[in-house]
Amino acid sequence: MDVLDVTNVLKPMLIRSYNMDNPYGLGISGDILFVCDGTSGLKVYDAADPWLISEHILQLSQNTSLRRDPLGTSLLMIGSDGFYQYDYANVNNIKQISVIKVKK
Repeated sequence: MDVLDVTNVLKPMLIRSYNMDNPYGLGISGDILFVCDGTSGLKVYDAADPWLISEHILQLSQNTSLRRDPLGTSLLMIGSDGFYQYDYANVNNIKQISVIKVKK
């Protein structure tokens, strides 16, 4: 994952790169960064400081994540085995609210 400074959109500058295993997508809500990293699951980071994102992981879900959509304090995630909803009102205690399982 590359973090870019786009203050000048005509000349974006690379701030820092972070290694990911198999990223599918990301979303941001305030300073909370959600990364769907394939079989590594949903990764949740404190992104307040773009230089230290990888050092401030908040939680890691082992669900295979393919897509995520942060909405207020709810996170919707589609994994290989279902559709998940999480409450991240307390980002240090993210709770699964619901799941709709699907069969392959």
